[in-house]
Amino acid sequence: MIVGYATRYNVIGDRFQHSNNTIRKWFKRVVMVVCSFGTEIIRPTNQDIVHERILRKYHFFKDCIGTISETHVAAWAPASRQTSFRGKKTNVTQNVMLTCDFDTKITFVYSVWEANANDSRVFVDAVTRNSNNLPMLRGDQFYFVDSGYPNMPGFFAPYRDQRYHLRYYVGRGRLCGKEELFNYRHSLCRNIIECCIGVLKEHALDKLFVEYSEENIVFQDIPKSSEDQEVIHFDASQTAQKEQVRDQIATQMWNDYSRHCT
Repeated sequence: MIVGYATRYNVIGDRFQHSNNTIRKWFKRVVMVVCSFGTEIIRPTNQDIVHERILRKYHFFKDCIGTISETHVAAWAPASRQTSFRGKKTNVTQNVMLTCDFDTKITFVYSVWEANANDSRVFVDAVTRNSNNLPMLRGDQFYFVDSGYPNMPGFFAPYRDQRYHLRYYVGRGRLCGKEELFNYRHSLCRNIIECCIGVLKEHALDKLFVEYSEENIVFQDIPKSSEDQEVIHFDASQTAQKEQVRDQIATQMWNDYSRHCT
């Protein structure tokens, strides 16, 4: 109940007639066990099957298996490290990267970076370390990512300098150009992870860490600083190749859209 619903110690203690110290001790043990089973609990479903939502509405994205985004989650950090864990707000948080499929199931979580770490830096670190066990892509499969991430093989970013978020399309009438159409449908598909993160934070994550922030729940293997990490460069030819594929999809999508609008 504490892990799933962020129920307070005294409520659990009253229900099961045990002291807060006993509840606290067993809660810590449960958290450690849940973390140890993370790679078993949080994992993708069958990636060889294209999701019916993609097949039905967005067949141009038939090789997409999920979406990636980041969020800031309330956390605990040693007093000596808290400066780097305070981002734009005063709260102590971590910059967490997540992936989810189109059934709103979380398939990967990467939570080792402090709040002031750049989103792109967190992403690059997550996808380039084999030990992180990011769900492997097969063939032409890819994830949707936002414009803050690099457009590279396996990861589709939208066009920059174009409308993207769904709120910017409300009441604007007919779409103008293939880039705008691509961004609109990209945003429609990727919006699923924003909903998923919203539900997750509302019902569990932030409430859980705020409630038990005074406890010594230490996060292991946190890099000392984003500045200490080696900068990783991608081959420019990879980016160019992916941009060419994106342009081909956008052109096909626009031609289909134009035929149905005339």
